[in-house]
Amino acid sequence: MPEAGLKNGVYGLVPHAKYRVIRAITDFYGGQFAVGDVLTFVKRDFLPYHGGHTLTFEPRAMYFQDEANSDVLGSLDTYLEAL
Repeated sequence: MPEAGLKNGVYGLVPHAKYRVIRAITDFYGGQFAVGDVLTFVKRDFLPYHGGHTLTFEPRAMYFQDEANSDVLGSLDTYLEAL
């Protein structure tokens, strides 16, 4: 179930599930995701050298680094809601 999964942060995202942005997000590279944006999750990739995650959604990806984006990564369920 996607709702329970979001409590687990990036590890709880479900492939092919749709998520709505409920709190504006700015990723590591300055990418903006506005409240109301609907994203379909495709996959997550971990970047061990940089300590980060690439979250591939349709229509675009988000990039986070563990330390720099700990606010979003630690409370993903306050930024996204499952549809």
